[in-house]
Amino acid sequence: MEGKGFDELNVLDMSQKLLSDYGLEEPCARIITLRFCQFIGKCSNNDTINVFEVSVSKTFNYPINKVFGKATNWFETENRTELQQVVNQKRLNCKWLSDNSVVNVKFQQKGNSKTK
Repeated sequence: MEGKGFDELNVLDMSQKLLSDYGLEEPCARIITLRFCQFIGKCSNNDTINVFEVSVSKTFNYPINKVFGKATNWFETENRTELQQVVNQKRLNCKWLSDNSVVNVKFQQKGNSKTK
């Protein structure tokens, strides 16, 4: 976006240019606009846009207590998140420290030796 005149546009015009010139979907254009504005100092790092959600599913060949324990340990030791809530080996709610976004991890037992 640098060198293409975006830094001279207001936030709405930046987003519209991404939509029209680059064919991005609106949520993606808004996020890119926000991050660029933060980068060039037009927006503060506390400004947020809640426009999308990402969901990933994975089944492990381990019982729920092992998967939950490893996941909890990873979140606590990587220093990328702050655990907000732990619910009965079924859910972890975290704050991702780099951008204060919310990460929710749900665990579902699939038989005796599998966890989704």
